[in-house]
Amino acid sequence: MRRALSAACLTALAAGLLAAGCSGGDKSSEPGPPPPVPAKLADGTTPAPMPDAVRRFRGKKVIQAKEVPGLGGQLSCPPARELADRVIVISSFISTDGLGVGYGVNGANQLYSCDAVFVDGHWRSCATKLLELSALNPQEVTKEAEASVCSDPPPERGFVWAVVPAQNTAWALVDHRSYWDAYFVFNKPVLRISSIEGLDDSSQASIVFVDQRGRVVSDQHLENGKVVSGQASTG
Repeated sequence: MRRALSAACLTALAAGLLAAGCSGGDKSSEPGPPPPVPAKLADGTTPAPMPDAVRRFRGKKVIQAKEVPGLGGQLSCPPARELADRVIVISSFISTDGLGVGYGVNGANQLYSCDAVFVDGHWRSCATKLLELSALNPQEVTKEAEASVCSDPPPERGFVWAVVPAQNTAWALVDHRSYWDAYFVFNKPVLRISSIEGLDDSSQASIVFVDQRGRVVSDQHLENGKVVSGQASTG
């Protein structure tokens, strides 16, 4: 019988903001042209409309990622066989890049991820990773989590864990240069996000957490495959 992931573990993850510092080195490579704004998600489906308050953000269109029910995510991108009876889906979204499914592991300080790309009408797993933590808290996730990169088929895209700020956060917006992918994260302590930027030292991607009115709660970014904190709102 599969047990529910300990509520104490999940609330521990939601207890604070990401604590890693922000580095700001110069980037030596010139970025290529921004990608076109897609009309569809990675699986070819039409994204649901965003609420008026967050339909656009910082002058760019916002595209809503589709949350997949836990069983659907598990069927499309299953956990390792040895973990099958010990995990519960805690994040499962289809973005413009692919499918990222995040699992909590019962009885352990671990997070498991399965990421997939859509090829020939079905999901194909492109990366799996077991994240070992000394404790389930925001600082440890920030310290240890690193993007899993999928490059076949192109373009290269990465999937990474992000900790959701606890204060009134409704959406996580991930910058894709010409648009934002948006994840509805209300009451979610962690989630699996995707990006085409910030996977190495040639670029970085903003990750902005906002409330239902589009007001910034925390402004972070992804660089060298790691999520690091920027500035949290105090208002």
